[in-house]
Amino acid sequence: MTYGLTDVFVLNNLGIQTKNDSELISFNPFNTEFNHFVSYRPFDIRYINYDMNKVARPSYRVMEHMLKPNIALIATRQFGAKKHFITFITNTLTEIGSNPFASYIIFPLYTYFNAEKTSNLNPQIIREIESKVGQTTPESIFDYIYGILHSPSYREKYREFLKIDFPRIPYPENKDNFEHYRKYGEQLRKLHLMINVPQSFVRFPIGGDCIVDKLKYDNGRVYINGTQYFDNVPQTAWDFYIGGYQPAQKYLKDRKGRTLTPDEVMHYENIITVLIETDRIMQEIG
Repeated sequence: MTYGLTDVFVLNNLGIQTKNDSELISFNPFNTEFNHFVSYRPFDIRYINYDMNKVARPSYRVMEHMLKPNIALIATRQFGAKKHFITFITNTLTEIGSNPFASYIIFPLYTYFNAEKTSNLNPQIIREIESKVGQTTPESIFDYIYGILHSPSYREKYREFLKIDFPRIPYPENKDNFEHYRKYGEQLRKLHLMINVPQSFVRFPIGGDCIVDKLKYDNGRVYINGTQYFDNVPQTAWDFYIGGYQPAQKYLKDRKGRTLTPDEVMHYENIITVLIETDRIMQEIG
């Protein structure tokens, strides 16, 4: 037995579409009461002027709940034969282009109506899950789903179905089966939200102007210009896909011509570490 994402997450909707990103989304904060963080690309949090009179499609029905402490799953209805499976996580407002290829949906874990925080999970599905695993929490069910969606064997088993519709999640067979996916899903959730990232062994050893110019990957080094590079970057991390993008490449490409700040250098080092760890955990999930 399986259940669909649109069945278990009661409220869901598309991400934000400004239709004017150059004016409404920025690397720097806006001097306005509508200034908020926005997930623009995987691991690329920027600022948005979330003014309802300026944003073309604010998706406020869902996004109002992301203006308070929350997490949400990102998934797409289909990814096609030559496209990479899209699933990711967010804890901020989220722009529609944060994942490419197909229309994707934001599935928040919680809703806030009348200032009351409530689970956005279908009570009937929760009861069915708890009949197999005992009492659990919304976070644990979210982590179970996130673990399942990162399972290589799941993606292979449901490959044909995933080309045409939203992922369907199998009910856990028993408590041990639930815990297997839950624990890995929790690790991935924290990694992808950049919570307690393990120490990075990536280095940025050469001083200079830190301007991103011509990118090149060469034998474990990611050159951002003719002299400066990030060292100890494995090929696996450089090529790795998350949310339909290759974050190790996309993050720097989107900053071509810009000067990397010290915080951005450190953030990129952490991105590489997260990609390495994601690959390791996915292999362990099986």
